[in-house]
Amino acid sequence: SLAQDLQARCERVERGVAQVRALLEAPGPDALGALRQAHAQVDELLRVQADHPELAQLRDAVATGLSALEACLAAKAAAAMDPGAAAATLTSLWAQRGPHASPVHLDTHLLDLAESLLAPAGVLVRNGRIHAAAPILAAVRAVAELRPELAAAVDRLHVLAREREAHAAAQVLVAETALQQRDLGRAAAHAEQAECEAADLPAVRALRERVQQITGQATSLDRIRTLADDGMLTDAQAALAGMAPTPPCLRTRIFDMKQSLAKAQGFAEAFVLRVDEGGEHLVLRSESIAIGNVRDGKIGRAHV
Repeated sequence: SLAQDLQARCERVERGVAQVRALLEAPGPDALGALRQAHAQVDELLRVQADHPELAQLRDAVATGLSALEACLAAKAAAAMDPGAAAATLTSLWAQRGPHASPVHLDTHLLDLAESLLAPAGVLVRNGRIHAAAPILAAVRAVAELRPELAAAVDRLHVLAREREAHAAAQVLVAETALQQRDLGRAAAHAEQAECEAADLPAVRALRERVQQITGQATSLDRIRTLADDGMLTDAQAALAGMAPTPPCLRTRIFDMKQSLAKAQGFAEAFVLRVDEGGEHLVLRSESIAIGNVRDGKIGRAHV
C-alpha cells in the first residue's frame, strides 16, 4: 500500500543518514574516499526523500568537508614545488575551519600539510629568501596550536631568519659606508654578502640595484676612456654628456675624465659654468680658438 511504501522510504532514508554519519565520524584511513562515498549516498537519499529535514544540511556539510579535504591534499602534494601557494591554501582552510563535515580528520590533514611546509620554508630561510618564507612560517605557526612540536620548529626558523636579517643589515651598512668613501669594489663585495644572507629584503634589493647602476656607469666610463685613448674625442664627449646623473662615488672620476677630454680637445684653459635652471656653459679663457677638423686643413680661427 501507499502507507507501507512511504514507511519503507522513510526507514531507508533514516538508515542512510545513519550510515553517512558513521562515515563522517570514522572514515578510516581513506578519509577522502569515505567523504566521496558519503556525498554520493546523500545525493541518492535526496532522490528518495527530497524534503527530509536533515539531508540538505548534511549534503552541504559533506560537500564543504570534501572540498576542503581535496584542497588540503592537493596543497600537500604541491608543497615542495610551490610552498607559497600551499601555505595560502593552509591559511584559507584554517580560517574556514569549524563547520566541516569531519573536522577532526580535516585537522589531521591540515597538520600534515603544515608539517610538509617546514622543509621548504627552511630551505628558503637558509637561501636568504626571508621575505618569501615569512607567510609560510605564519601559516604553519597558526596551525601549530594543535601540535606543539610544530611551533618549536617554526620558532627555530624564525630565530635563524632574524639572525640572517641582522647580518644582512650589517653588510648593507658597511656597503653604504664604502659607497660614501667612493670604494665601489668594497661596496659590491659587501652587497654580495648581504644578498647571501637575505636577498629579498627591501634594503638589500635597493643596495643591489644601486651598486649595479653604479657599476654600469663605471663600465661606461671605461668605454669612454677607450674612445678617448683611440682619438675619438667627439664620440667620447658625446657619450660622457649622455650619461645619467653622476653618483657621488664616481664624481671625481668623471671630473678627471672631463678635464682629460678638454685638454685633448685644446680646451685646457676652459671650464664649464653650471647655472641652476640655466644648463651648462663652456667658458673659454684663451685669446683665440680654432674651429674645424685639424686634419683637413680647413680651420677657422676666432680671436677674443
